[in-house]
Amino acid sequence: MAHLQVPKSFHEEISPKQFKIQMALDGVLKTMHKIEQQQMSGIQETRPSSDWQCQRRASDDEPQADCILQILKRMDVEKARNVGNHFLETRDLLGQSDLLQIMQDVPKGGQLHVHFNACLPPENLLDIAASMKRMFITSDRALLTEDDYNQSEIQFQILSEKREGLENLSERHKMRFQDFLHQFPREKMGYSAMQWLISKLVFQEGEVYKTPEEAWRMFNIRTRMMKGLFNYETAFKGYTRLFLEKLQAQGFQYAEIRLNFMNTNQLWSDDGNRQFTNQEMMEIIIHEYREFQRRSNQALGGLKVIYCTPRSFSKENVKASLKECLDFKLRWPKWIAGFDLVGEESKGHKLRYFLDEFMEFRVECKEKNVDIPFLFHCGETKDDPDGNLLTALALGAKRVAHGFALPQRPVVMERMVERGTSTLARDFYEVFLHTEGDGADFDEYHRHLPEQWCPMVTIIGSVQPRDDNSLLRCSRIMAQNSDLLAALTRPIAEAGILAQAAIHDPLMWTTKTSGRVDVLEQVLLVVKSSKRFVVWSISRLDDATDFRMLNAP
Repeated sequence: MAHLQVPKSFHEEISPKQFKIQMALDGVLKTMHKIEQQQMSGIQETRPSSDWQCQRRASDDEPQADCILQILKRMDVEKARNVGNHFLETRDLLGQSDLLQIMQDVPKGGQLHVHFNACLPPENLLDIAASMKRMFITSDRALLTEDDYNQSEIQFQILSEKREGLENLSERHKMRFQDFLHQFPREKMGYSAMQWLISKLVFQEGEVYKTPEEAWRMFNIRTRMMKGLFNYETAFKGYTRLFLEKLQAQGFQYAEIRLNFMNTNQLWSDDGNRQFTNQEMMEIIIHEYREFQRRSNQALGGLKVIYCTPRSFSKENVKASLKECLDFKLRWPKWIAGFDLVGEESKGHKLRYFLDEFMEFRVECKEKNVDIPFLFHCGETKDDPDGNLLTALALGAKRVAHGFALPQRPVVMERMVERGTSTLARDFYEVFLHTEGDGADFDEYHRHLPEQWCPMVTIIGSVQPRDDNSLLRCSRIMAQNSDLLAALTRPIAEAGILAQAAIHDPLMWTTKTSGRVDVLEQVLLVVKSSKRFVVWSISRLDDATDFRMLNAP
């Protein structure tokens, strides 16, 4: 790799700011080149597996709590049709999980990966849309036959009276949503309009367990359908309130929400006559959070926004987004958590495509004396063909999501450990295993993760306040994998979750011991205090049939 050559007349040819940017860029390129050379030399990692590290460092109470969780796990395995089955194939069994009952009360310090437009069941937004006079439903084909209903791509849009007649919807068929609900052929179809729309929004078994490309195609169809249900004033405000209530109900203390700031995502007024600016969207989030905290007596420890923009954008658009992100940070310093590029990794630009823009952003942040970390989506497939993990490391990314390719990049993983970079693998089971593998693949992936990351993998991060399905999904993953309980054996604070949230007084059911929060000790307390799990009789650890659970008298 050729490095930047500084000419003799360099200082005369460019400004001091441009000089700083060029030198910073050269440093990044040199770092990337050095790591690439190390990878080519075949350096391998020899760190012990994460579960071994957790077991070695366990406190006196943690093995007992782990034993109880292992019992529940074995009970769930006995109920399973096949432990390696996918989530949608076993969802009906997950509600019977005793492990799930425990997990609902497990401390969840922070949810650091929330795509804000996909956190709640679709019924919430559909019910709001049904009350809106200016809400229209559109289809890419006329809905005449059952096949039309099955194959159609549905979208929603708030239209003013003026735009209703002028809006060019690319020949899409449109209808006022309230009229559609009344005229839907329920008797012919065998279900209501709302039931049909929910089926179009929620992934069904057989749709998601395909190739990553097909899964992304189906995901994007649903994202386009959700956008119109989400991007108008009443829905956005109501959705924000419901989201905060869900955080509180599921025991979260802190969250970082990803908002996609782009012109086509801006909010409309309820009458469709004007669009809100990105600044006004931020003001709504802040206002709703403060009002929720007032009503709930400060139930949450914090909320921040991760500024997101599509990786498919041009350099000029990304540069403008970075500038706006910096402006937001200066205006709301406590509310901006970082910057990210979103969208299908294989279809958008590589991270290194925007190196100039990123380095200019870094220099400007330093000049303004603010820190806006990069929290990149990258390494979302097995092999990271675009080298985005390496670029993220060289750029000093604070966190990567979801880093599935890290076991294939041991040098990059080693450097991330040294730098303290975190990986969020919350969606690994959903994105990776559902398209390419089974439970054994997840075990192998998790074993290769550094011990420092284990508390943030799956257990803490998986319970997303999207709906109760997230708890079910997390319970099923725990039942499937032998070493995932290790993710609970280390303190949340050690993973940087509570510390990052700057929470000074965690919820009352957490216990501070030497400045940390020991998760499994709390699991033990939850188990012992639960009405359903009062007395345990344990005979042998290797036979689930010897475990008896006795109810309280």
